[in-house]
Amino acid sequence: MNAGPDRPAGFDPALLHPGDGNWVAFSGGPDSLCLLDLAVAEVGAARVRAVHVDHRADSDSARRARRAVELAARLGAECLVLKLDGNQAESGLSPEHALRTARYAAIAGQLRDGDRLLVAHHADDQLETRLQMLLRGSGARGVAGMRPERPLPPGTLARPLLACTRTDLQRWLDQRGLAPVEDPTNDALDADRNWLRHRVLPRVLERWPGARSAALLGAARMHAAVDALVERAAADVADLALERHGETVLDRESLQGLEPFRAVEALRTWLIDTIGRAPPETRLEHFLEQSRSAGEDRQPELDWDGGVLHAHGDAVWLDAAPPPDPDWTVDWKHGDRIALPHGLGHMEWSGGDRPGTRWQVGAPRRGDRLDVGGVGRRRMADLLREAGVPPWRRRGWPVLRIDDTPVALGARWLDRAFREHLGASGCRLSWRPGP
Repeated sequence: MNAGPDRPAGFDPALLHPGDGNWVAFSGGPDSLCLLDLAVAEVGAARVRAVHVDHRADSDSARRARRAVELAARLGAECLVLKLDGNQAESGLSPEHALRTARYAAIAGQLRDGDRLLVAHHADDQLETRLQMLLRGSGARGVAGMRPERPLPPGTLARPLLACTRTDLQRWLDQRGLAPVEDPTNDALDADRNWLRHRVLPRVLERWPGARSAALLGAARMHAAVDALVERAAADVADLALERHGETVLDRESLQGLEPFRAVEALRTWLIDTIGRAPPETRLEHFLEQSRSAGEDRQPELDWDGGVLHAHGDAVWLDAAPPPDPDWTVDWKHGDRIALPHGLGHMEWSGGDRPGTRWQVGAPRRGDRLDVGGVGRRRMADLLREAGVPPWRRRGWPVLRIDDTPVALGARWLDRAFREHLGASGCRLSWRPGP
């Protein structure tokens, strides 16, 4: 599309996909309607798809979805409607945050490698976001506000309108004769963002007309600072990392020795690198405070929707999946490899025929013992404790039983007779733990 006097000056077409990998997050409201119209004019309707998420959280959502499809069709674009179950509540998240998280997750499931999700955030949104994060006491990432683009695996989230004002977008719609879908929730003052938008920002902009531009400039500077912060946090994580039983944990004493702000950033970076998400910074701060002050008999935990953090012994551990059942068991009927339940990885047998008749793999049982050589038969519970395996992880160590006799705990401890058989036959047992 050729630049013209009526086109919003802040629109950045460089953030669009040059091919057909453009998805527009399309509520049908004024902002997303303007973005879809500009994207279609820029690259052509065949290279743009609208995607509308119907949360089914109110009785009018189906009508808004139909209206969104009609609006997209008027612009020549296809509109995919994704219907959610109407219950997107997540532990520790505000209703708005929970809906947004569910919406992005649903859309990300439609993206192909390299696709771009275009969202219609603009300069007024940036000002609202930065002010809201400041009032909430958020850290540097929150106060920095929104970036023009960020990863949204398997693609990228981009904001081509971030330098446009709400007035710019409305002027474009008026010139084009486009009527958006009206969403009454945008006027509900019980939502914090709406209260800021309708009650606070008009007064702010009356007093400081350049507040939008200042917020954009400040965001760019803050993002540069955040990038440096992330780089330092990544170096801290590398220094703190310990290898324990096939996974990475963090050195608890060294983590607690960092400045509190720096420790939070290191912990947050580790979580994002490991599982892609982290709890709010305030919860990480509280966890670290508990970890510093806890006695030897206490094991502070942080349980949130992404997993559980444990401060145990000299390390900080992460459980990203629910713990396995205490009496889990599976039959290893045939084949040289078996997948274990509960994300515990798999066991492999190689080198020859399997001894015995019936093979089972399961959790350690009370009283299980192995003759590991030198000191007689040892309780598995003692072996795991002495090796520093945390109590809540011990049920995840697989025990191999041959004809109801335990012969191996993981692949680290082998009963003497079984170990002698392996040595004589050239066979090998291995366990590759899961996430």
